[in-house]
Amino acid sequence: MTGPAENEEIVEPFLEFLIDKQGPVLRGPDASPAKIEAWRGKMPELILTWWQEVGFAGFAEGLIWLTDPDEWTDIAADFIPICQVLSPALEPVAHNGPYYPWLRTAFGEMFCWSPVHGAAIRIDPITRLISGRDYARDVADGQPDNGLEAIIVSDRSRFDTIDEHEKPLFRRLLKWLGPVASDTMYALTPAAVVGGPVIEQNFSIEPAEAHVAVLASL
Repeated sequence: MTGPAENEEIVEPFLEFLIDKQGPVLRGPDASPAKIEAWRGKMPELILTWWQEVGFAGFAEGLIWLTDPDEWTDIAADFIPICQVLSPALEPVAHNGPYYPWLRTAFGEMFCWSPVHGAAIRIDPITRLISGRDYARDVADGQPDNGLEAIIVSDRSRFDTIDEHEKPLFRRLLKWLGPVASDTMYALTPAAVVGGPVIEQNFSIEPAEAHVAVLASL
């Protein structure tokens, strides 16, 4: 497991901003030098710098986690064809990948980076909705980090999930079930896609990748 030592300085400014805004780093798996090099050219240098500094760490009491794309890219690819794209303008963008998840929430939502479109889409496995924005022009103009930065400066509410009464769930589940780890998530059972009501009592902590993969198969 990795993470900055108690007195270790965070160098990258946006990572420092994220930590100041979303609380201390939660330790997660290392991002090895070999993995960082394998993703160079496919992931923006900003993300690779974060991997080098804190690995696949969590923030905001476990609400968000930096994600290993080797473990999550296939899952994201399975979800895209079965999701509804919220904006008609985003439809062609969503189906013009590849998309590499770089951040996930405690509820399994995936924020995905595209070498073509930037940090374009957010995949919600509970509602099967895709939202986002096309940052292709920013990428072409030599500003590939704009989409990432827009996400990093977001409030916690952007990463939370709401229940059937449109009330945020994370704080209640954190108190009731305890925190999730780098490899676990708050899982809704039965799934919303088969009629499971999105209420606090229907959540449990489950292995993240396995649960989201099951959701994609329903």
